[in-house]
Amino acid sequence: MNRLSKISFLFSVICFFTINLNAQTYILNGKDFSNSSNNIVLSDQFYPNPIPNNYNVLSQYVDITLSFVHDNKTLISSNFDFNIDIDIDLVDINGNTNSISKNLAVDFDPNPGKKYKDLHKIRLKDIRHLTALIKGVNHSGAIPLKDIEHMFYLEFQIIDEYLYDFNGNVPNNIISKHQAYSNELVVNWDMDQSAIAYDVEWTFVSNDNGDGGFISSSDLKYSFRNNASRVTTKNNFYEIPLIYEAGWIVYRVRSLGKLEENGILYTIPGNWSLTDAGNVNQINDKFLFNGHETLLNWQSSLIFADEGKRKVVITYSDGLLKNRQVLSHKKSLDKSIIGETIYDFEGNPALSILPVPIESSSLEFQHNFNTYNNQSVSAKDFDVNKSDCYPHSIALDNTSGAAKYYSPNNNSQSIFKESIDDAKGYPYIQTQYTPDHTGRISKISLLGKKHAIDKGHAIENYYETVSNNRIQRIFGSEVGASKHYTRNITRDANGQYFATYFDLKDNVVATSIIGEAPTNLIELDSSSYLDNRFSEIISEELIPYNNLPDKSLTLNVIKNIVQPFSSDYFLSYELKAPYYENTCLPNPCLECVYEIDINFIDECANVLDEIDQNHILGNTISSSTCNDKQHNLFPFGKNKITLNEGRYTLNKSLKVNQESIDYFAEYYLKNNTCLKTYNDFLLEELNKLDFSLCNISCCGDSTLDLKQIIVDLDYQTSLQTSTCANDTLDNELDEILQLCQKTVSICSNTIEIMKADFYPGGQYALYQTNYTSQDPTSIFSSNSLTVSYDNPNINYLDEYGNPALINGLRPQDLTIKDFITYFEVSWADALVKYHPEYCYTKFCDHISLSDNYNSQIISIDLHQDAQNYIQSIQSISQGLNLSQLAQYEDPVWNILPTNYKSLLSDKVLSYTQINNQNIDMWTLSSQMTDKMLPANTSINDKLNIQWSIFRSLYIGAKTEILEQYRTSYLLDINCCNDCIDNVKFTNNDVCCKSSSSLNVLVECCKINNPCACNLKYSFFKSKKKRFLTFKDAFDLAGYDFSDLNSLQNIANAETQNNCCDKLKMPQTPPVKLGMLSEDNNWIAVQGDDG
Repeated sequence: MNRLSKISFLFSVICFFTINLNAQTYILNGKDFSNSSNNIVLSDQFYPNPIPNNYNVLSQYVDITLSFVHDNKTLISSNFDFNIDIDIDLVDINGNTNSISKNLAVDFDPNPGKKYKDLHKIRLKDIRHLTALIKGVNHSGAIPLKDIEHMFYLEFQIIDEYLYDFNGNVPNNIISKHQAYSNELVVNWDMDQSAIAYDVEWTFVSNDNGDGGFISSSDLKYSFRNNASRVTTKNNFYEIPLIYEAGWIVYRVRSLGKLEENGILYTIPGNWSLTDAGNVNQINDKFLFNGHETLLNWQSSLIFADEGKRKVVITYSDGLLKNRQVLSHKKSLDKSIIGETIYDFEGNPALSILPVPIESSSLEFQHNFNTYNNQSVSAKDFDVNKSDCYPHSIALDNTSGAAKYYSPNNNSQSIFKESIDDAKGYPYIQTQYTPDHTGRISKISLLGKKHAIDKGHAIENYYETVSNNRIQRIFGSEVGASKHYTRNITRDANGQYFATYFDLKDNVVATSIIGEAPTNLIELDSSSYLDNRFSEIISEELIPYNNLPDKSLTLNVIKNIVQPFSSDYFLSYELKAPYYENTCLPNPCLECVYEIDINFIDECANVLDEIDQNHILGNTISSSTCNDKQHNLFPFGKNKITLNEGRYTLNKSLKVNQESIDYFAEYYLKNNTCLKTYNDFLLEELNKLDFSLCNISCCGDSTLDLKQIIVDLDYQTSLQTSTCANDTLDNELDEILQLCQKTVSICSNTIEIMKADFYPGGQYALYQTNYTSQDPTSIFSSNSLTVSYDNPNINYLDEYGNPALINGLRPQDLTIKDFITYFEVSWADALVKYHPEYCYTKFCDHISLSDNYNSQIISIDLHQDAQNYIQSIQSISQGLNLSQLAQYEDPVWNILPTNYKSLLSDKVLSYTQINNQNIDMWTLSSQMTDKMLPANTSINDKLNIQWSIFRSLYIGAKTEILEQYRTSYLLDINCCNDCIDNVKFTNNDVCCKSSSSLNVLVECCKINNPCACNLKYSFFKSKKKRFLTFKDAFDLAGYDFSDLNSLQNIANAETQNNCCDKLKMPQTPPVKLGMLSEDNNWIAVQGDDG
């Protein structure tokens, strides 16, 4: 074992015995030098006894050191030389004695660049014992006695390095203890004299079963072969940072020793205290950890150095995985450093708060670390619209966090405390971004109050495109197109502007200093032109000539303008409008009429200059001579505007006036001599037809010749006929209007989908390219499990309700190819009755009156109109039938069997429990209303909201119970679709009720329901289900309906999102099974009863 031993003496001999260090030290300061009778005596730890046999000395020596201290309180400022004469009597490791004299000298030269010696050391090898005596002290230069006493030190030290015979045994008494204040697991073991160091290794074994529960330790295995951490330490303990999820920490320890072979020392390991792998429950060296910050998102990294030193970095993130807080803990200092990032409302990192040390050594998230007005800092504190529409700076509370550290409130004990600046509440860098979602930085502050983002010394960035005029003034006409370049302007903290030009590859092609010199900087010699003028008027085209219209035939231009310093602007607009010329018109020249809308705004959307919206350019006139029209708008608003430093936007919209388009279109059609009329085209086609046998009858015996009617029509006249007595036009119109007023139910929609299943290519009408079908459920299969298209009993009708005929043949008499070719949508009306889920429509018919009632009460918004409905629901739930409320009664009470009516009554009378008290539906609605509305809300408004909530709770409860009733109702008629789209369906799931147990197979397979027959259902597993249950809906959404915990979380989340956010309801409302939201966007499936 390799050991370095030290025993320290300060003025008198004091011994410190450790396993890793063994030595003797004797230190004298300057005031002891004058005592010539002061003998210094030092020996190794065994002297005068022999060195033990198992103690193998590698090296043993004496160090004598003379030094002076660089202390600016005592160090003199002039040159000096200082030396000491020492007589030494020695005994070496072989027992031989010897006497020597030594002189140690130091010097000092305060002049810059001069070398001096502030330490002199001599080493005497193989020494076990020494006696030393100072013979003389010499110096030159004016060194006061008090400086000698404080500045100079003489140190004697015997150091021995040795080996013990290494046994390699497992360390004894390995125990662990959770250190809560630092969130560490401290592993201890007994010291081994033969060991030079120890290896500590640990691994993590998760006990999370993935469903919110835990795996028993008897079912867990550990392994150190992969994903284990190991450190080497000279201590007999190690502190493992607990930065893991819930699970077991398994640890083991072994000793390390030295082996000498052929004069070379090798490090050899001992035996581990645990095997490489095994079962967790069969070992003792483990610790069950509940998990680090289980309610937060976090990520950790562990950095190791020699001798077990480490640094832990934990990053805590929000729900979008944006870093919120970073904790860095260095074990050697036992200090944690906290840094935080605060985001704006757009999710950009806006405040980067300086990381600062804290007194706590605990590895945990620091809540409310940086605060503003005693609350955690958030975007609402700085990213708000004030009078200047910009984010503003805030002074953080100097009672905690970084603002406290950089303030007089800092309670640090560091000697450098006085060197820490006072940030005056601004220990952060604030960043503002451009409002274009590119993530580009608009403005960034520096540290401290004076450099806050709104104090005039922030760094600002401006981004703009480059005009041809500007780029050519810099590089000449051969520079290329201006669209290949961009310009960034940066304003530094002194107010100086820098312009940088980039090409398409973002290479810097030019840089310059622009703008007038700030008052606190010296102006450059080149800031004036040769004619002593700094500025000149620059004319730029803001709207490109190649601008193209959008889909609405509007030319839009948005031009961003960066103004780095105050300047005057003159805005003008010119439009050269061409004429439209057509020689078929009497006046062939038509003037284009435009609508122009221009506004010039600053960063806060304040309009600085504008043309009135939809300003008209041009007139709706025609002319015999064609000349382009020149429109000039100068100035189009103000004669001159002065722009201060900042960003500005020019918006321009130009489109052809729609009224002029309509006017010229009508003019064109009426006056164009070259156009054919509709009658021209129609007569050309009619002349190709034979109308000799075609007459139409309008009414009675009146007969009109269709061809003659058309011939009599022209572009400007219309046919006038008398009203016929039996004219059906009004009746047909009434039927159409009545049809439009009908409400389409969910069942009718589903029936239309089921009809589509029988369209050729639908899931029950599949066929192959050779017009055959291998699908036994297809209507084109010879023995179809639904129905064969050629079944003679099918009554196919055409769209008019007449028997369908194709070339004189019924559809069932056609070949498969012809049936597909001539298929009409109306044929599906006859086939849908054979759909395997058609029996579900019976339940729709059964509860149709209840659905109508739902629509009726949903249309009622005011409480005063709903009082009778509320009273009816409450009274009938109590078993009372009030005749005066009969017209307001929900038909569902006459539809549901007794047991289901009791369930609905329980919902109305005892919807939930709060503090072990039953709360009825109307009272719960009242409580929810009180929580979501301010106290000063009028009673009528409260009652209206209460009615709205009550209505949603009632419909939701009724929907839940009808869902249960539907299952039993349909099973009674042997109707179910469980096998459809269900690969897990088996013989045990067959849903059929037979009157005879002996004829179950025969009876159940005769009915049309495939899920009632174990010979049929397998062919429907891959089909799509049309009538869905709650469970089916959740399966489609990817949720496990049987997992009540996950569904409860879904219900709570949806309730919070749809109720709490939209209606400002309480954050944890009671949610009941089947609760339906007012907007029908969600339905609860499981919730708390409390």
